[in-house]
Amino acid sequence: MKTKEKKAVKKTKSAKDGSASGGKAKSIKKPVKKPANKTEKKAGVQPVKKVPKPEVKTPLKAPETLEEAIEQAKGNSTSKFDASIDAHITTKSKEKEYSLRGTVTYPNPFGAAKRVIVFCEDKDKEKALKAGADFAGITELSKKVNEGWFEFDVVLATPPAMGQIAMLGKVLGPKGLMPNPKSGTVITDFDAIAGFKGGKTTFKGDGAGVVHCRIGKVSMETKALAENAKALVDAVREACNKSKANVQVIYLAPTMGASVSISKELV
Repeated sequence: MKTKEKKAVKKTKSAKDGSASGGKAKSIKKPVKKPANKTEKKAGVQPVKKVPKPEVKTPLKAPETLEEAIEQAKGNSTSKFDASIDAHITTKSKEKEYSLRGTVTYPNPFGAAKRVIVFCEDKDKEKALKAGADFAGITELSKKVNEGWFEFDVVLATPPAMGQIAMLGKVLGPKGLMPNPKSGTVITDFDAIAGFKGGKTTFKGDGAGVVHCRIGKVSMETKALAENAKALVDAVREACNKSKANVQVIYLAPTMGASVSISKELV
């Protein structure tokens, strides 16, 4: 007990001495536990994940030839299937409102053969079928289409049949299938059916005067696609002459992927 009292007296004396001399009593610092490493996680706080920077691709140079543009468009395709190559041709006219319609026969057909129906007088039905039409006639065929049957790709009609299928305008018009003299789908010779079966395609400008049309598949040779593109642009230019319009810019694009802009002088 005496030793404990002596220690307590010594502590009080040292405290008095410190206050008397004006000095401060030394405080005992508690040891701070350092983290085991820099990446030690704090309680309740998740570490911030580093997001890798996106790879910056060098932009392709502007194509100097049509073939080079097609190669770029094919290379831009990201589809895992045999995608299509589409052409988007912008046109401009001095007239505020103008219609742009026409047909093109590709020198290098692609895809399955098209299903063609022909609206003609019933007496000419057999002639149309022999010329290659899948379905032909007027009475039964028009009734079938009006009820919602659409198992065909192209619709042709003879001049005498046009008046009888006017009621189908509401059905065929929104799908761009209504026969029209400007698009070449009103025929006077049944031999024209073979051209549509073999790949003859109709095109129509949208409200902004842009023509959207498929020219082939990614798997096709570049030369073949170039020939199809030239055939389409020539047909569009011919249609432009009738509407006092001009071709401005041409874009080539795969089904999925970036488009390629080319100058009209290259085609």
